[in-house]
Amino acid sequence: MNLGMAFQLVDDLLDLTATRESLGKPVAGDLKEGKLTLPLILLLPRVRPDERKLIATVLEDRSFSRVSAQEILDLVHAEGTLDEVREMAEGWASRAKQELAFFPAGDARDALEVAPDFVLHRRS
Repeated sequence: MNLGMAFQLVDDLLDLTATRESLGKPVAGDLKEGKLTLPLILLLPRVRPDERKLIATVLEDRSFSRVSAQEILDLVHAEGTLDEVREMAEGWASRAKQELAFFPAGDARDALEVAPDFVLHRRS
């Protein structure tokens, strides 16, 4: 569960930070598909009503025709929600590593200990 949570949070971050080339889909594609990810959920209560309307417009239109993806990216950068979600992902990854302490030392545990770092540092 801990590793899965870290993976999902990193996925949410990549949707807003990765390039189209590395991600294989447009930046902020989840929002365009009508999905609110954690960085945006954390953002909504922190911004002015007119800024919340930008997000609502993209959700309504399912496109960036009236609001640019860059406008949304500027908001998440300004409010620091990306950093906050990154810290959460690191916490989940750390807990995933701690859970491995219950297993005996050996090659299998060593292999599993790499997974949280892989998840945190993946680019796509």
